[in-house]
Amino acid sequence: MTLPIFNNLTGKMLEIPYSELTFWVQLVGVLAFTGLVAGSYPAFYLSATKVVSVFKNHVKGSKNVVLARKGLVLFQFILATGLILSTVVIFRQINYALNQDLGYEKNQLVSVELDGDLFQKYDILKTRLESNPSIESVTRTTHNLTGRSSNTGDVNWEGKDPAFNTLFERFMVDYDFVETMGMKLIEGTDFSREKGADSTLSVIVNRRAFEIITQNNPELRTISIGEETRQISGVVEDFHFQSFHQSMEPAFMLLNPSFGFNSFIRVKPGEMESTLSFIQSVVEELNPEFPFSYRFMDETYARMYQDDVRLRDLAQYFSILTILISCLGLLGLSAMWPSKRPRKSESGKCSGHPHFPF
Repeated sequence: MTLPIFNNLTGKMLEIPYSELTFWVQLVGVLAFTGLVAGSYPAFYLSATKVVSVFKNHVKGSKNVVLARKGLVLFQFILATGLILSTVVIFRQINYALNQDLGYEKNQLVSVELDGDLFQKYDILKTRLESNPSIESVTRTTHNLTGRSSNTGDVNWEGKDPAFNTLFERFMVDYDFVETMGMKLIEGTDFSREKGADSTLSVIVNRRAFEIITQNNPELRTISIGEETRQISGVVEDFHFQSFHQSMEPAFMLLNPSFGFNSFIRVKPGEMESTLSFIQSVVEELNPEFPFSYRFMDETYARMYQDDVRLRDLAQYFSILTILISCLGLLGLSAMWPSKRPRKSESGKCSGHPHFPF
């Protein structure tokens, strides 16, 4: 009955083979084995008990039995507490990852791949889209911001340690990339059309890359990427292009949209539905041979944590089951726990409770 719910939680397609004889043989075997193991101890215990002593109510738990019960109680408390704490940690960690500041604004951001004629007609697309007052800005890049895409270790600067070796993530971007993505520029300026050739010969780095490059020389602003020497024109706050399972990596941006097949569109809040219809009409007009497809960046980012979200949901359900089983076990153990009968005094009253006559 709960298999569809379980499949939905785990993302699996499990099914019970009711029509196969092997399944029924295995099921009967499991039931028989479980019944045998579960009934063995009570059977042997009762067979070793003297009937007369039962009627005389003289059966008392041995010291080993009492220790076993206490051990079971302690084990169930530890198991339940550990699983509850683990669930809380997992829940908070995943919520932290999903709601943490990424260094760019993923909400109200739509991604459209420049398939077919869209790549050649990008300037027309950008002009048409930005004519809509509900669209703030449009840009394109080679990166999709959901994992490693292109990186290089051929980045050098004056005073670089020869033993230092790390990969810098490379972003080929168009104008307005920093603005459209909602990145925070903490030093310098963005790529600008007014600067002309200066923008094509400069580079923008993230904070992590800037700290590495200027570690031994805080005034350094020139680096070499491959055989090209570039001036650091701007520094942006660190932004996550990977999940929080990976540490922050150094990255740089170059103004080179030649291979930018991913466009990003920043839409004003509260106007997404009507704006999507407008975007679709423009895209289908410019690129009729390809179906219109798009992605919301907040949903795309959330899909990076699908396995973690499943783990969180499963942990919650298993915690509930563990608490339920622990409560049933504790109820059973407490019901079997040997109670001490109150000792009577010579007056016929309980010595510890004189107001309760016997």
